[in-house]
Formats: sequence, C-alpha cells, structure tokens
Amino acid sequence: MISSMLMVGPSANAEVLNFDVNSITNGYGGLQWDNFGVISGTSMPGSGYDTGTVSGTNTAFNMYGEPASFSSATAFTLNDAFFTGAWNNGLQIHVVATGGSNTYTTDFTVDTYGPTNIFFNWANLNSVSFFTSGGVQNSDLDGAGLHFAMDNLRINEVISPVPEPESYALMLAGLGLIGFMARRRENFSF
Repeated sequence: MISSMLMVGPSANAEVLNFDVNSITNGYGGLQWDNFGVISGTSMPGSGYDTGTVSGTNTAFNMYGEPASFSSATAFTLNDAFFTGAWNNGLQIHVVATGGSNTYTTDFTVDTYGPTNIFFNWANLNSVSFFTSGGVQNSDLDGAGLHFAMDNLRINEVISPVPEPESYALMLAGLGLIGFMARRRENFSF
C-alpha cells in the first residue's frame, strides 16, 4: 500500500497516435502535419508498412520518401514512436527537433523486418522533422524508396514526474493515520 502511494505523480495528457484514421489532417493529435500520409499495412504485405504496424491496421509514412515533419504552436513533449523501413534495410533516419532556443538531434537505423521503438523524451518542442537516407532495398519486396513507417507516436507524457509538496503532505497524513490506527488497535487488544 505504501509503495503504491509513493508512485502517485501528477497526471499527464499523454496521447498515443496510432494513425488508424483515413488521413492525417492538421489538428490530428493537436499537431500540424507536413508530408505525412497514412497507409494500411496489409495493403502491402511483407513491406515495412505491414511489419511496422504496431496497433490497429494503419501506420504513418513519409510521402514520396521525402522529409516529413509535425509541429505545434503549443510546446509538446516527444516521448517515443515505432519506426520501420518501408522498403530498405539499413534505412537511416535523422531527426531534428526544435523548441524555444533548444535543438535536439538523433540518428538511427531501421529495417523492413519489424518496428524499432525509439525513445526521444524531448520536452518543450515546437517542431520535429524526419530525414531519410541510405539503406539497401529488400530484394523480397516490389517497392523502392526512402520511406519509413511510424506507429504509436507517444507525445506529452510526463517524462520524470516529481511529486509536488502537496503530494508529500497527503502521503505523510495518510501514513500518520495508518500509524494512529495501528497504535489504537494495540491499546484496545484483549
């Protein structure tokens, strides 16, 4: 019981975008989208669109294999997402995120065989851009290009909740009440 009280933190407006929509329109997930499309993974069996679908039936992708981005005038947190190369194994994805005076970057490599969960945990962002390069076309697939699949994009989850002083006061009051009740029981034992 005590351990569960210690884990209480502030609530967050975390959201997982699974892209199980007909199209990605501006406003989806509270974001503005540029050059992202949505595709049913099963429409291209064996491709990274298919193997990269983590939940539901659809996944997002960078249209035409070109750079893609999302943004918001309101600061947001980019927690993580699942990425898969649609056609290329060893596809490199370069990510640039900006917010205020901060710029974050990372590079990672994905293939067509299954999704890779990439954790960012970048806060106070206003835009995130994705650039692709390289890799070798999977010879078992008919398609080609520098496309990636992205699914279960998680934004706005509190990264490291720090209990507020009120939480500590409430926890201490609860522990005091438990101690008082235990002591009271000892005094009334027969």
